Amino acid sequence: MRALSRALPRLPAALMAFALAGCEGGFDLPALPGQAAPEEATVENPAIETLPEPETAPAETDPGAAPLDDTEQQIARAAAEAPHIYMAIQPDGSRPISVIFAIDESRDNTPSNDPAIRLTPEAGDCNPQPLQRFDFPPPYGAAPVFSGDQILRGIPGERLPEFMAVAVTDEIVSRGLVTDREDTWPHNVCTRKFWEAQLANPAGQS
Repeated sequence: MRALSRALPRLPAALMAFALAGCEGGFDLPALPGQAAPEEATVENPAIETLPEPETAPAETDPGAAPLDDTEQQIARAAAEAPHIYMAIQPDGSRPISVIFAIDESRDNTPSNDPAIRLTPEAGDCNPQPLQRFDFPPPYGAAPVFSGDQILRGIPGERLPEFMAVAVTDEIVSRGLVTDREDTWPHNVCTRKFWEAQLANPAGQS
């Protein structure tokens, strides 16, 4: 998918794509530009379950190994160009649960140096809020939730929105912030819509 939309642009540009795609609205997943409107059945939100088991990763480069075929070369190249995406959950007793994302453009474990976005689903809105920076607390700042490792494990770039949505659901549930996976529906859908807008708007194009 065009090198994962040119390794995903800075989040402020992505926020514009998010708004243009109608993602400031409700949780009914409107179609992105150029796509057919989803059928009613898709509102059941299959991404709220789990992703399939990763496929076997392509062989690592080894001087004694057989040359990589075209598909393996494409996977290796996509993994090398993949963004490092960090995620944090921000519970607060005085407001709904928020999800924060940032792309570490330097890919050196410094997500707090990059722009971020906070999504706080409430009353049918995703309520995106751009942040100049966000200090990712432990354990969130220790490693990206998505990077080339996931691509090498068999998660293709076009599945990024689904992967991120599942990661959000899993994290909210594991922290005991909700009692049922279905309770994460707003966060799951807003997350998918945001990353779908990212992939639909490569290099910050309008």
